[in-house]
Amino acid sequence: WNLPDAGPYLDYTNCRRAAMMNVTASLPAIPTAPCWAIANTIGVLLCGLNCECCASDLYQPGGGGLHGTLLRSPREHVLSLFSHGHQAHHTTWKRMASDWPLYAAEGVLRGAEKLCGHSGTDGVSDWKVALEENLKTSLASWPPNTDNKDVVEGVQTISLRNAQSHAMTCEKSHGSVGQHFRVLPSTDALEPSLEEALATMHRMEWIGVTDLFHPSLCLLHYQFNQTFLKDCDCRHPQHHTNDSTNKPLGVWDETRSKKRTVDDLSTEVVDLIDAHTTVDSRLFAAAFRVVLGRLRRLEDLTGASILECIDWQKLKHKTDYIPGLWSGPQSLLPS
Repeated sequence: WNLPDAGPYLDYTNCRRAAMMNVTASLPAIPTAPCWAIANTIGVLLCGLNCECCASDLYQPGGGGLHGTLLRSPREHVLSLFSHGHQAHHTTWKRMASDWPLYAAEGVLRGAEKLCGHSGTDGVSDWKVALEENLKTSLASWPPNTDNKDVVEGVQTISLRNAQSHAMTCEKSHGSVGQHFRVLPSTDALEPSLEEALATMHRMEWIGVTDLFHPSLCLLHYQFNQTFLKDCDCRHPQHHTNDSTNKPLGVWDETRSKKRTVDDLSTEVVDLIDAHTTVDSRLFAAAFRVVLGRLRRLEDLTGASILECIDWQKLKHKTDYIPGLWSGPQSLLPS
């Protein structure tokens, strides 16, 4: 992020630098040249054009801006990641016509899946069936273990296993291709080190969570610009909870994809998602606590009310599956 007086904006200069560094480091670990070529091409484009990079590659201390990260509750993140990839396999003419660049990008993704021999998001058109099959195949082919001795070698395209922790711990200099690929065996662990993921997260000057997206953006503005937006104060008439004509910060209307929720899934499938996010759950819990603590501090500094207008019941319903977050001696609601 860069920090002009008008407000923070995403600085792509550092993203482009990270995209072009160590592009050949993963070559020895990837089985075929075509797979390496297309995976690296996608990794470079996503990192350079959209800042979807390995966090360690982006980190540049003393660069003049700030580093930030936005995490999402693990079940919601897996479902979103899978849904976007699955719709790339089962698109419609209407959706294609509405966004040709997106359709072209999805075509490249399908090409990578074919050349690398793996997809975490394909399957039958019924997305619930496809999700369950992909999750079961993932656990069968790449069982959770610490030494990876039983892991099938290859390149995973859009792996659903601890994807956010992977983004925090992967490094191109260590053989990673980028956020959206896992090179196995390599340092791209299926169960990334929680300590390494937390260390990377805590190097970030700003941390946000999508489950508290509006307050997180309020924190971003104040933390690095010392500006407190009136839309952030629950008591202000223009706050979106008081004036329905105003929308929360950063809100957008997604028209290309149909929103899917975890509530639509069976208990068995939800359990499979949880088995894929054991590290992500602990990473998210730590980020969630940091954000809440900083928002409470922001209230003290500004005299504003921020936490009061959060729908706590809805938030707890979405995240109460995360161990130790809402129940237990060290939880947010200690018994």
